[in-house]
Amino acid sequence: MTVASDDELVNALWEKRIRWSHAATRMKLRIDRLRLTVLYLSSWGAIAAALTATVPSQSGLLSRIVAATGAAALAGATYVGAQFLTSEAVRQWTRARAVSEGMRQQIFRFRAIPGTVARLCAEIEELEQAAADLLCFLEEAPSVGPAPGPLTPEQYVSKRVEGQIANYYRPSARQYRARAQFLRRVAIALGLTATIAASVNTAVSADAATRIAPWIAVSTTLSGALVAYLASKRYDFLVVSYLATANRLQRLLDKWRTAGSPTDPPQWAEFVDDCENAIAVENESWLAKWADAR
Repeated sequence: MTVASDDELVNALWEKRIRWSHAATRMKLRIDRLRLTVLYLSSWGAIAAALTATVPSQSGLLSRIVAATGAAALAGATYVGAQFLTSEAVRQWTRARAVSEGMRQQIFRFRAIPGTVARLCAEIEELEQAAADLLCFLEEAPSVGPAPGPLTPEQYVSKRVEGQIANYYRPSARQYRARAQFLRRVAIALGLTATIAASVNTAVSADAATRIAPWIAVSTTLSGALVAYLASKRYDFLVVSYLATANRLQRLLDKWRTAGSPTDPPQWAEFVDDCENAIAVENESWLAKWADAR
């Protein structure tokens, strides 16, 4: 009977982590697509209602088609939101992501502070057992690279700490800030359009006012839908959380280097634990924020 080497066992654990990561990514993509579907359906429903009420049509059939598709879109948006964008779906995604990130933390800690593979296996098994009801979502990962090998202090700092700061937290914060600003500006523009149109509406003829009023409602509805979509994405929270974690990791790194980059076992273990705990705290706050979200 062949006994697996430590590296083979760690690679097998890394493959598990990749499978959990892919499962969480699929869940997230599904939720994002459903949210966009609700946004698009709600928007078309409002636009179709305004078109039906204000645009003269020589074809009664065309008018009925617009009205019917608009009503169907609004009903579809309500159905999709109620049936698929549930709190449970969001919790399943966040729990799968938490398992993946927890495994990553344990493996990087093991590679930076060597211990026994048996203990690493037990820690990862505990993470999986806490999410045993999600095992049905796991699939074979399309491609799995090897797990990180043993890390020297500088390698851990470069690949894990600086890598998280420069390649994940700060770029992600910039990306989410830009998305939030864009959506907020569009929502504000629609709100201003509705306000201006409402002011104009008071100074025009009754016939013109009848035609303008539905489009005021459309602008208001679209603005509200964008604000709700922005809130559901939690961009503002993610920006603050990611930047705070990046800054905390940078402070830990600066403190370690100021102290002479100590690598004696006690101080090195304390530094690694502090860094992994900083990442874990961010993951936990992220999980708590999304726990009751839809």
